[in-house]
Amino acid sequence: MKKLILILTALILCSGLPDLQAQNNKLRGMPSVEMHDDILGHIYHTQSSQPDKELRISIPLNQKYKQPFRKNPSDFEWRISDLPKGARFDYDKREIIWLSQEKPLGKYPVRIEVRYKGIVDELYIDELYINIDVKDDMETGFLPAIGASIYTPKTDDKVGTFTGISVQYALYSWIHRNDNSGPCLGQWYLSLDLLESCSDDIERCFIYGTGVDLSFERNPKRKWLLPYFGAFFGWMNQADIGYNITFAPRVGIWLYADQYLFVNAGASYLLPTKTFEEYQGLKATLSVNFSLW
Repeated sequence: MKKLILILTALILCSGLPDLQAQNNKLRGMPSVEMHDDILGHIYHTQSSQPDKELRISIPLNQKYKQPFRKNPSDFEWRISDLPKGARFDYDKREIIWLSQEKPLGKYPVRIEVRYKGIVDELYIDELYINIDVKDDMETGFLPAIGASIYTPKTDDKVGTFTGISVQYALYSWIHRNDNSGPCLGQWYLSLDLLESCSDDIERCFIYGTGVDLSFERNPKRKWLLPYFGAFFGWMNQADIGYNITFAPRVGIWLYADQYLFVNAGASYLLPTKTFEEYQGLKATLSVNFSLW
């Protein structure tokens, strides 16, 4: 009987220890700490952004914490680690704000910790990690272009050198400034060259068709001087030779490339299927693609 009384007494004392400890902390002004993972709501762990666009990331609260935050936002203590240069945290709106200035390409891990003092004087802590990925990925279509071309056939001493205007229409263009494999820049286009010979007795020449230009430089950080390789397939039409199916390997450089403007300097070596010996030759083009909207 004495053993049973002793066991019951020990159990009662042990069950009261947590309350005594909490009361002792309260008397000392030391709230008990509990780790919670439900203060902050769901957010994507990776947030992508364009380098020239303002970035705003809202840090959500779960439903039961929204009302306390509206009434007493000072009860929530925010600790932000590793914010990139130029970014700031708006404590009233719970937003990471990063303007377009000084936003280099790359990945920026950010740690967010929030501490909330509960009604019963308990300290709740939650944290999350956000990976801000600044990358320049763009896909666009239907960019017209205007330029100038010069075409020098192998027998230019007989047929002369051809010069004239070049009209292009980029059906699809893309710029992927990230770590993914594959061509980072590319264009699929239609083109038409209207060329006049420097020789008076040679008729006008038309060269038209489609082509693809690709840059294989991975994740370029710049918009200038981007080399590419390409191929062209089309037709050459000239009164003396008629229609002539033509192939051409291409090489060139984008002097400038972004979403709204491409400045292209390229050269191709035309390989016609007829009159090959006479009309094979180098064609160089300088053109500008621009957005109309």
